[in-house]
Amino acid sequence: MGVYEISASGIRLQQQILDTVANNISNINTAGFKARRADAADIRFNLHDILELQSGEDEPRTAGSLLQSTTRLWAQGPAQITDRALDVAVFGEGFIQVNTGDETAYTRSGSLDVDADGFLTTADGGYVLGVDGAPVQIPDGSSVSRIDDTGNVYAVVLGGVDEQQIGQIGLARFENPQGLLAIGDSLFTATEASGAAIAGLPGAEGFGRVVGGVLEASNVDLSDEMTRMVEAQRAYQLNINALRTLDEMVARALDLRR
Repeated sequence: MGVYEISASGIRLQQQILDTVANNISNINTAGFKARRADAADIRFNLHDILELQSGEDEPRTAGSLLQSTTRLWAQGPAQITDRALDVAVFGEGFIQVNTGDETAYTRSGSLDVDADGFLTTADGGYVLGVDGAPVQIPDGSSVSRIDDTGNVYAVVLGGVDEQQIGQIGLARFENPQGLLAIGDSLFTATEASGAAIAGLPGAEGFGRVVGGVLEASNVDLSDEMTRMVEAQRAYQLNINALRTLDEMVARALDLRR
C-alpha cells in the first residue's frame, strides 16, 4: 500500500471516529442511550509482511489503519429523578420489551406514556409488553399511579384513591448484548449474534429491578467524548498535512525532471 493510501485510510478512520463521537454527544440527553466506542486497527495484510512474520523476522509493517469495530458501552447510566408515575428505569441487567407493530424490540428508555386506547407505550408509540407477552392496557377511566420495583403497574380510577394492579412489565436479557441491532429511538432487536431474548421478572436472579419515577439517563461521558474528538481531529489534520507534504514533494520531483 502506497503512502497516499496509508494517509487516506487514516483520514477515513478518523472521520468514522468523529462520526461516532458526534452521535454520542448528540444523544447525551436521550434517556437510556448507550454510547458507542470506535476501535481502530492497523492494516497488515501485505503478502511480504505476512511471510516476514511467519519466518520470525521483523514485525510486519503497518499498511494504514481501519475501523475494526464499534462497541456498545452497556454501563449503567446515572439516575434522573422525575417523580413522574409513567417514568421507569431499569437498574441492572435487562431491557423493556416493546411491540413496534412489526417486531419485538428492546429498550432501556423508560419514558412511558398511555395512548388513546389505554395502552402503555414508549415515547415513540411502541406497546410495552407485560410478563405474559401482551401489551399492558390501562382500564377506561383510570390512570397509572405508580410502577413498583418488580414491574407491577398500579392504576386508580379518576377521582378515586384505591389502587389496583393492572399488569406487570417484564424484562428480557441477552447472552451477548453486543450482538443486538440498533434500529433507532434507543430500540434494539435480537440477532443471531445476540442470541434469543431470555424473558424474566424484574428483580429475579439475573435481572435488574424497575424503579418508578426515575429515568436512566444517557451513559455518555461528555469529557471523555470531547477528549476523543480532539484526538481524532488532530490525527485527521496530521493525515491531511501528510498528503499535502507528499503532493509538494512529488511536484518538486517532477519540476527537477523538466
